[in-house]
Amino acid sequence: MKNICEKCGQRIDAKNEGSTCNNSLCPSLLNKSEQAHQEGNQLPQQTAETNPSLTQLKIIKGDLFNTVKRVKRTQDLLNFSQSIFWPERNFSEKRQLELKLRIAEHFRESKDIDKTFRELVERTVLAKRWVEEEEYRTILRPELWFNIDRIDGLYFTHGLYGKMLTQRKTIPSYQCGLTVFSEAILNYCESKNVLDIYAYREQFIALRRLDLLQYYYNAIIHIQFINL
Repeated sequence: MKNICEKCGQRIDAKNEGSTCNNSLCPSLLNKSEQAHQEGNQLPQQTAETNPSLTQLKIIKGDLFNTVKRVKRTQDLLNFSQSIFWPERNFSEKRQLELKLRIAEHFRESKDIDKTFRELVERTVLAKRWVEEEEYRTILRPELWFNIDRIDGLYFTHGLYGKMLTQRKTIPSYQCGLTVFSEAILNYCESKNVLDIYAYREQFIALRRLDLLQYYYNAIIHIQFINL
């Protein structure tokens, strides 16, 4: 028994009833082929909820990069400050965590983490010099120094930094060694390139800032060997 294909009029066997014919030009076959082609080329819809890579991309485009950098610079500032003020002390992991939580507050409103880090480095050195000018001046204990609510801690160095910037309005080269210094510390924290050490050493010598050179060496020791 033969059946007739409704699409092209071609006869098909009864055992194939319900199927289209084998005519390659049959419209039903052409339609199915086209539909299969379109489905094969169509990518499934993905959302950030079902595709982890999209979720990760969304975070990266947001604040993940700055968050990771903020954590890194918080540790770097702790290492640097320890090399400046408390080189003889060893902080336990618990102690370091407590201090880093306080340091992180100084980065909270920052839009440029590295720029803020460099400013804090310069302010730390200004505080060091300020203390050395008078014997009665001292630096607070670490937990008090980093406490953002203490006007006599790291926060108070806003004033010292502001005075330096004011001087630079009339003398652009005023304390230019500090600019070089904060750049040197940031670069070493970022890349730990030993070739930079010689280059910055030459710059500090040319600027006649052997004090900054010594601070630089001390910081490298702590960053590289003490607080790993």
